[in-house]
Amino acid sequence: MTDFGDEEAHIDVRRVMWAPHEINPNDEQSLVNWFFWWSTVFLDRHRRFYVLGSNAKHKDRAYRTVRVPNYAPDQILNLNELQGKNRAKKEAEEEQMLAFWERQTEEQNPGAMADADNHSSKADNRATESSTNVSPIGGRASLTSQNGRGFPSKLFLSDRADELQTWLRNLNREVCISWSTPFWQPVSWQDIPMADHFGDHRCDYANFTHWLSRCAKFRRAKNTWAGLFYTPGGNWDPTKPASSYKRHPWVAALRPVNPHFNEEGWAATELLIWDLSAEREADLSDMQIRLINFVRREVSKVAPEYFLHRVWFSNKKHPDVGGYDHPLDITCVQLRAMLGEAKIWLPPYDGVLRTRGWTELPSSYVADKLRHDEDHIHPGGHQQPFPTHYSDEAEPVAYVWLPPRGTTKQFRCYNDLYEAAYQNRVKDNTCREFRYSYRPTLEWYEEQKKEGRHCTHVCVDAADRIMAKLPRTKSGK
Repeated sequence: MTDFGDEEAHIDVRRVMWAPHEINPNDEQSLVNWFFWWSTVFLDRHRRFYVLGSNAKHKDRAYRTVRVPNYAPDQILNLNELQGKNRAKKEAEEEQMLAFWERQTEEQNPGAMADADNHSSKADNRATESSTNVSPIGGRASLTSQNGRGFPSKLFLSDRADELQTWLRNLNREVCISWSTPFWQPVSWQDIPMADHFGDHRCDYANFTHWLSRCAKFRRAKNTWAGLFYTPGGNWDPTKPASSYKRHPWVAALRPVNPHFNEEGWAATELLIWDLSAEREADLSDMQIRLINFVRREVSKVAPEYFLHRVWFSNKKHPDVGGYDHPLDITCVQLRAMLGEAKIWLPPYDGVLRTRGWTELPSSYVADKLRHDEDHIHPGGHQQPFPTHYSDEAEPVAYVWLPPRGTTKQFRCYNDLYEAAYQNRVKDNTCREFRYSYRPTLEWYEEQKKEGRHCTHVCVDAADRIMAKLPRTKSGK
């Protein structure tokens, strides 16, 4: 480092800037948000700023075992709560936080932190993630521990992910000439933390993001994207042990409203949910409500003009299911009928849909349930301080660097590392280490952009795309 200058070198000499030690090196969001602040301060010295983010293609491998940070007791994370309190007190707390960081930077010379170290810390994280030991208990084992002769199914020897995947791939070949396409993995989780809770560290069972992200923009030849969902029953509670849940199979299909119309006008989409036990709207499960909410928020990523217009549900069974007793068998047979005989089971006209046993969810019911669901999907905004343990005193004090001020009143850009550490410490107050899964950089950054909490002068993108744009050296490297 003698050629680049260490932390004691003057800023005019130093070529490597170091991030504050109070930011945990595993906290990518805080590192990036700090870099936004640093780049703004030094706009007069530098012309271009880049954040080399992680690639979503490899997010299933982005995890490592991390130490629970020793968060400061006055850590500020929930701006919604602060806005509801006395404004003067809020401003005083923010000024105190800002003064802390200014004091730190003054001690190290103004701005003497890390662009390169910010990047190298994340690169080091990803390098160690790939070598982290993984528990052998995962998605390849049966979720219900009903294998071989103990699993009462006529279609499957077990409910292992690989066996369900084989069945779905065969179904894909059967219906390849229809306008419907089934996802080739069973979908079990809302997100990666839920998969980790159930021991599926390799995501052999897919989550909502996997399912929706594989959906291509609809066209006339392929206008329906379906999935076999095999999710935990009841209300999802991360504090409950995985063994307390039973699995519940159901089907979901996404398509444009009026798919028989010209595809150039497609924008509104509809979600159809088939569930053996869904006789009325109140029977929709917690995971089904969460899927509706997820599609409502994320369907525009399939195509910018797409939005979720309405939701249908049904439990009407195909005659072929009469020879089966297990819910998973019945659901799979129904899925095959829905995709293979789509004109009968998924007709494109509203009136015909109703005669086929489909019921549209009232918009008021959906809004109420989704509003209730949103309160649980976003774990931020804890009323209690971060749970502490005596062993934390051996660790340096850590702070979360909040994103820039936004253009909306709501604040949902919660810090992933803080939330994961909080949940693990709540479940076990002696927890010192836990398995932390990193979200792709562009995924959480998109949330900040929606609230206007981004920096337009900083290029944030996947590392491979940024490197491809940078000028080459004379040697071509």
